Formats: sequence, C-alpha cells, structure tokens
Amino acid sequence: MARQYKLSRQKANRTALISNLASSLIISGHIVTTEKRAKATLPVVEKLLTKAQKPSLANHRYIRSAINQEAANYLINSLSQKLTTSKGGKVKLIKVVARKGDAADRASLNIITKSEPVKTNAADSTKKVVTKKTSKAASQEKAK
Repeated sequence: MARQYKLSRQKANRTALISNLASSLIISGHIVTTEKRAKATLPVVEKLLTKAQKPSLANHRYIRSAINQEAANYLINSLSQKLTTSKGGKVKLIKVVARKGDAADRASLNIITKSEPVKTNAADSTKKVVTKKTSKAASQEKAK
C-alpha cells in the first residue's frame, strides 16, 4: 500500500491542496513546494499523466474530476502528446535548498517530456543573490 501523507489537514482540505498542486504542475511543468507535499502529489500526477496517454471517455472523466478544467484541457489536448511512452517516471522529484524562514525541506517537481532533458542539478532552481559592489571596491578593481 502506498504511503498516505496527512499533511496536517482534514481529508477535504488535503485533496483540494493536492488537486491544486497537480493542476499547477501540469500547467507550468515545474513547481517548488515542501518535500512532503511533493511526495504526496507525485503519485497523483503520475496516475493522471498515464491516464492521459490512453484516450477513453472513462480516463477523460477521471482526469476532469481530479484537477481543474484548464489543466485537464491542457493535459488531454497538448501535454499527452509530448510525454514519454514509458510506463512510469514521467515526473521527477528533485530536492532543493531548505526554505530560509523556517528551514522546511523543499523539493522541485518537474514533468519530463520527450523534447527536454532532465536537470539533475538542484542549484539551477534556486535564485542566486548578486551583491552590489561598493564604489570603493569598484575603484580598487579599476586601479589594478
């Protein structure tokens, strides 16, 4: 039996959270969230992507009941043709640097398509901070 993540929420709130995360992932192709939320969303999205590759009325109804209309239309009409034909592994979970405020573990979910390779470096998804040089440091560099 698969691991059930409760996420400190009641069932209705938990299913809404996972549905919204899945919709966001399908539309944008990439989301960054906490590690527990990502692990709870991963099997739901995998199942939706697998069902989208086999067009049938039952599969379309299942997809439309699980995520919002915009994401369902995008998944059925355009994303299903871009997916790999493998049976699983259509979504990649990459651990990212912990959140600064509360040190929560974060993870990035990426949908793997045929055209784009998978990024394995977690540092690519974090923003780099550029520090401004002071006028004194800039003048010293010019002098060299």
